[in-house]
Amino acid sequence: MVAMRTPWPAAWERWWGRSRSGAMFAASSSSSRRVGASGPWLAVRAAAASRVWESIATTSGAIAGSAVPLARALHEPWQYAVLAAAVVALLIAKRGVVLTLLSAGLIGTILGLAGAPLPT
Repeated sequence: MVAMRTPWPAAWERWWGRSRSGAMFAASSSSSRRVGASGPWLAVRAAAASRVWESIATTSGAIAGSAVPLARALHEPWQYAVLAAAVVALLIAKRGVVLTLLSAGLIGTILGLAGAPLPT
């Protein structure tokens, strides 16, 4: 990797967290060597990370909140088999969500038309 030199004075480089070789460093603490740990972007990065974790927590809560009632709605053995096949398709075979949902719906429809017991 080629180090880029900046025309900035050394004080600016310390403020923005760049050394003369172009490497990132922390000006606030000599023991801290985290990338981007100083300068005005620290607050921006912290806020962005907070929003990302909040989004992950919200999404996880929504998925868990809907998965429990949906799993309780399963009553027939073939429904568990379709669910297991969907889990394998999503997690092991790395298939897409839309394809998996459409496939599970098609399999359920075929089994229902073929005479499999339907939940009441």
